[in-house]
Amino acid sequence: MTYDDQTWHEDSLDELGIEDLAAAGTHIGMYFAWAHSRGLVADAVPFHNPGGPPIMRPVTTFHLLTQRLVTPGRYLGDHCCGEINSSMLTDEGNRFTEAKYDECIHAYVAVPEIAELPTLYHAGDSWELFDAVAPVFDKEYAKWRETS
Repeated sequence: MTYDDQTWHEDSLDELGIEDLAAAGTHIGMYFAWAHSRGLVADAVPFHNPGGPPIMRPVTTFHLLTQRLVTPGRYLGDHCCGEINSSMLTDEGNRFTEAKYDECIHAYVAVPEIAELPTLYHAGDSWELFDAVAPVFDKEYAKWRETS
């Protein structure tokens, strides 16, 4: 199951006159980086195995997020094909994302740094923005854990 994909947002960019297609994935990258920082991202992902079941391979690029060597949106585009799907998350990460991803994105657009912009697609892909958004996702996660 794919939870979000930057290609789903490209028509919105066209309508807004935003030429940088990466802007369609910033919010997704912020969520993925947050999920990774909270242990909700799987350490291994399935790879196609012609003639057999998928092979689980460890992800070797997480240090780029942990050490903040690339921004969240850039990581999503370069290493996640611009999407978040169920194979990328732990069981708990999937349960939370399935239940609360939409609420997290609604909370994301209410963060002052984003709320003052014309749209969420105008938000810059930066670690400063991540630091502003992470507490909002933490709050949604805490509320979910209380009721799960």
